[in-house]
Amino acid sequence: MVKRIELGAIVLVVTLVLSGLARAQWDSDDGYSRQGDRSMAQQYGYQNGYQDGIKHGRHEGRENDPEDFHIPDDGRASRGYRDWMGPIWIYQSAYRDGYRAG
Repeated sequence: MVKRIELGAIVLVVTLVLSGLARAQWDSDDGYSRQGDRSMAQQYGYQNGYQDGIKHGRHEGRENDPEDFHIPDDGRASRGYRDWMGPIWIYQSAYRDGYRAG
């Protein structure tokens, strides 16, 4: 009877230890799986920058002032950014690339 209780206690302890390790592994991410990743930030940044670049280019074309072209700074390159898209610095870089292309 005592051996059964000891065996039950050992099984319980091993189960608790293993479940704790499994939980620690499952929750050891950096948050980007829930918030987006690099490719998502790059895609949204490029698309938003491209659209803004097209709008600005059309405006400057009507104004006939091609010298008024400038690459957006960090504040403007964050336009349209949301946390779930991924890392902001990747979004900003892709935004500038898209803006130039537009």
